[in-house]
Amino acid sequence: MTAQLPSTITSFHQTGLRPGEEYTVNLVALRDQGRSQPVSATVTTLIDGPTQLIVRDVSDSVAFVEWTNPKAKMDQIVLRYGLVGGDRPKTTFRLQPTLSQYSLQMLRPGSRYEVSISGVRKGNESGTISTEFSTEIDAPKNLRVLSKFSTTLELEWDNSEAEVEGYQVVYSTLAGDQYEKVIVPLNDGPTSKTTLTNLLPGTEYGIGISAMLGTNQSFPATMNARTGLDVPMDLTVTASTDNTITLLWGVVQGPIDHYMVTYTSSSGLTTEVTIPKDVTTTTLNDLEPGTEYTITVAAQRGRQQSTAATIDGFTGFRPIIALYLSDVTWDSVTVAWSAPAPPADLYTLTYSSEDGTDTSKVTLDGSKTRSSIKGLLPSTEYTVSLITIHGEVKSEAVTATLTTGMDPPKEMTVSYATEDSVIISWLRPFAPFDYYKMSYQSARGTVDSVVIDNDVTNYTLSSLHPATEYEINLNVVRGSQESKSITTRVFTAMDMPMELTALNITPQGALLRWNPPLSSVDNYVFTLTCYQGRWIYCLLTDPFLRYRGGAVV
Repeated sequence: MTAQLPSTITSFHQTGLRPGEEYTVNLVALRDQGRSQPVSATVTTLIDGPTQLIVRDVSDSVAFVEWTNPKAKMDQIVLRYGLVGGDRPKTTFRLQPTLSQYSLQMLRPGSRYEVSISGVRKGNESGTISTEFSTEIDAPKNLRVLSKFSTTLELEWDNSEAEVEGYQVVYSTLAGDQYEKVIVPLNDGPTSKTTLTNLLPGTEYGIGISAMLGTNQSFPATMNARTGLDVPMDLTVTASTDNTITLLWGVVQGPIDHYMVTYTSSSGLTTEVTIPKDVTTTTLNDLEPGTEYTITVAAQRGRQQSTAATIDGFTGFRPIIALYLSDVTWDSVTVAWSAPAPPADLYTLTYSSEDGTDTSKVTLDGSKTRSSIKGLLPSTEYTVSLITIHGEVKSEAVTATLTTGMDPPKEMTVSYATEDSVIISWLRPFAPFDYYKMSYQSARGTVDSVVIDNDVTNYTLSSLHPATEYEINLNVVRGSQESKSITTRVFTAMDMPMELTALNITPQGALLRWNPPLSSVDNYVFTLTCYQGRWIYCLLTDPFLRYRGGAVV
């Protein structure tokens, strides 16, 4: 290319050159027919870089980068990427010049990235174009069931790598009958968990868990989980003979295939029986007479089995053989027994004192296995008997004996209180005893006690502190046996000032002095009466008083 320029021009812009080419430029001066020596320079045009950079198909860890290559030949494409604002240097890839796309792998979920691209030829690098993109939030991983019951599923999962706010758990039956959604806060540890409640027994659920950050949400991690089968409830023995036991139980919730009844004799022989799902009663036949059996009933569906309901059964009649007495007080006792087989229709519970003066009988429901007897006499021996009734058949009575404890004194009262003593009165108990034991204590003192004869119903406690609250307890003792205590509280009266004296007596006045009481006081009331019948009344806080000229100073 040649261009002739006016002598006034000192610069020139040449267009139409090819990128990345080396050119030799010669400049000569012309005048008339003369021509100067040329001035030469070598110039290499810049190479043009890639254009139209885009990022597409971005997931939580992968992004696909595309660009348009330049027209000029290149030795390689340089691709750089890294976290926006990150301290670490960007990752660099040097790619074949024929490539026009690249997949970025192992990106950090929920992060902002910058990617740039340029071309290189013979050591020269083109201009750079760049763009930014954000990876998606990653879903939680390793969904698992920690525990399951008939109406609950406890789930746990590994937290997302991205910094998320929480998780959305969506679940429904596979048939879509029950659709629910719950929000679970992010746990500080490596995992989070939640418990799904109010589920249907023996039902398979589809579960999806998505991570959440603001309005963004990850793709859900999914799993299926089945609740446990419902447990047969209210398993009872309704009848028994010498070689049969009849059972009854409640209908389970949720789908099942059948019930499995297992019974084991006391000798260790175990037998299983399958019962149709719509039947809730069965009779076990060909059993050993007079033998106790451990019986379980469980629901089954495929290989899944519910927790078993368990009961003990007895062939023939298993009577009650003993009564168990507990919580014996001076006026009550609790009676307990083991349920017979088959279950009783009714019980007759009778108790009678040794001398026959206190006797009573009550009828109890056959489902009872304990009863409380109240209103007994203190220090009295009683016989308790229980009869089992099956229809019109009554068993032999099972008996037990007990002696009630001593009753405590009653209605303890305080009739008179001074600054150092109180008089305590009470009503004597019904049962005979050896003596009374009275203990008393102030809030700041130790416990003191006295022994009082058994024919006394009042007592004076002395040598007490004035203006002090005391707790007083009283019970009775016979041998090594003691009754319960009754309690009352009392305040002693305040003691008075002592040794009032007049000092420095003059025609106009006198100094009065006294010793303060042991009790803490707020003030003193001073009354002065003159021979003429005049009197003076004042309120004092100091145990020193001066009277002068008819006035208190």
